[in-house]
Amino acid sequence: MQNNQCNVILSDMAPNTSGTRSLNHINIMNLAESVFDFSQQFLSKNGHMIIKLFEGNKNKEFYNKLRKHFKNVHFFKPEASYKDSSEIFIVGLFRI
Repeated sequence: MQNNQCNVILSDMAPNTSGTRSLNHINIMNLAESVFDFSQQFLSKNGHMIIKLFEGNKNKEFYNKLRKHFKNVHFFKPEASYKDSSEIFIVGLFRI
């Protein structure tokens, strides 16, 4: 960190899962929003952010929010992730 700013924020956090996909999605979106709030204070201009999500109906809304703050935003599913896993990552590149 330089001047209390960092170049990359990576969040691999996940809530304790409940067995209910919709509840798991809400809980991970709350974590994602917290990471986004943190990034607003500590991520440098042109910095990058990667956040773990679970697939769900709030992802598009979060994607649109990040598009206002990053030059490039996309979803990424690692090859190592199980095919039936709802785990994905949202990547924001080059903070505006």
